[in-house]
Amino acid sequence: MKWRRLMLSTSAQKTPYCGAESRRTHACWLPPLRGLTRIALAASGRSRCQSSSRATNLRSMAALGATQHLPIAYLPGASGHSAIWEPIASVLAHRRKPLLFDYPGLGERPDAPWIRDLADLTSWVAEQLPAVCDVVTISMGSSLGLRLALEHPDRVRRLVLVAPCGGLSVARFGALDWRASFLRQRPRAPRWFVDDQSDFSQRLRTLAMPTLAIFGDEDLIAPPAIGILLMAQLPIVRMEVIQNASHDLEQEHPAFVASLIEAHLRR
Repeated sequence: MKWRRLMLSTSAQKTPYCGAESRRTHACWLPPLRGLTRIALAASGRSRCQSSSRATNLRSMAALGATQHLPIAYLPGASGHSAIWEPIASVLAHRRKPLLFDYPGLGERPDAPWIRDLADLTSWVAEQLPAVCDVVTISMGSSLGLRLALEHPDRVRRLVLVAPCGGLSVARFGALDWRASFLRQRPRAPRWFVDDQSDFSQRLRTLAMPTLAIFGDEDLIAPPAIGILLMAQLPIVRMEVIQNASHDLEQEHPAFVASLIEAHLRR
């Protein structure tokens, strides 16, 4: 079974804080344009479809065209820096407007005393978002992404979780705790992510939006075994595992990860 590859041992490996990933091959990649091509062929008139079927396909094409203009909100993890997403956002910017976030006190924005925890930070992010968008998160940013999807399900069309380790109880999967290393490197940084113990596992079944989860098979901070939980709990979810990969997918393979994200958002 495929799941056997996901049960990883983390006992004899080392990793830097909150992730440096390297990935080379990918388990089950789908071409980015497959969804669009399938709809176009179905509506081209080359098959013997009834008029009602053709009308349905044309409506699907119109709906797809409308979603092509939705912006993508890129949420970083505990680093709080939008620069972590720039390589991927630049690849997809020709199709979708990117919304890049720097968290107050962590990224390039000044401190915001009224933000006391990740619930407040999520509310701040929600205030910056348009009425509807797609949301892409990385690492501990999944805590914000899941909270956004739970609290504002009508505003998140599709969700992407890259190396997710926030908003879930990941210790049971043998995940490496990154917090002590983070505090040594950034002792004055806000403690929102460090102190966050959110676990939305029991609420995931209420999320109706299609979700993509991307893991590296050697990721110690977000081991792919977390994906088993997501596959079991989320109603509509696809999981991708990149072999020979650790935690920083966006740095090592930006174009490749971008193709996975685009394929998911274009369906």
